[in-house]
Amino acid sequence: MNGAKYVAAAAAVLLCGSCAHRDAETERPYPNAESVEQETVPVPAGCDPARGRVAWSPAVRSPEPIRIVRDRSRVQPESEHARLRMVERPFRPAIAGLAAPRSWRARLAASLSAATGDTVLATAARPGTAAPPADPAGPAAEIIRYEVAQAVSADFVVPCGPGVRGRFTGWTAVTAGTVSCADAGAATDPTALVVLQYCSDAPPWPGDPED
Repeated sequence: MNGAKYVAAAAAVLLCGSCAHRDAETERPYPNAESVEQETVPVPAGCDPARGRVAWSPAVRSPEPIRIVRDRSRVQPESEHARLRMVERPFRPAIAGLAAPRSWRARLAASLSAATGDTVLATAARPGTAAPPADPAGPAAEIIRYEVAQAVSADFVVPCGPGVRGRFTGWTAVTAGTVSCADAGAATDPTALVVLQYCSDAPPWPGDPED
């Protein structure tokens, strides 16, 4: 991850196959670069992404929080709720726009892995898989501790008759770290920009006190 100036601890990267973050490169042009419609259509009998070359649109990457803890213990050490758990949920890969069988997730993940050069995973990314990050250096300030699944999405066409279309979203890695809310105005790293939305001076988010 970049943005080490704002992310105090180096991001711990788990389950990352290849970190060459390239857009999907296909052997043939993707027929239509527009995003697929959200309506769900059935899969024709015998259609299988493992039996033919899948065409992919350029991949889109985005950080998806799976654990967020807002920590004010350095500025409010006497508070009973100095640490507030804002997010605690797995990130689950999905297929949109197509009523595909569950087995398609792993097959599409393998195909997208070949297209991007990264290992795209089709299993759930769960919190608690990354080592706890160290506290950031500098003056006492509110900090955000995070675990983030690095999601990757792309539209696809499977060559079955006229072509079966959909959108697959998987993930390549889980990263963990801390950011200081004092750096919110200067952050440019994509993960930091998402995580800093959970600072107390940002728009309110529901959360529960951390045990």
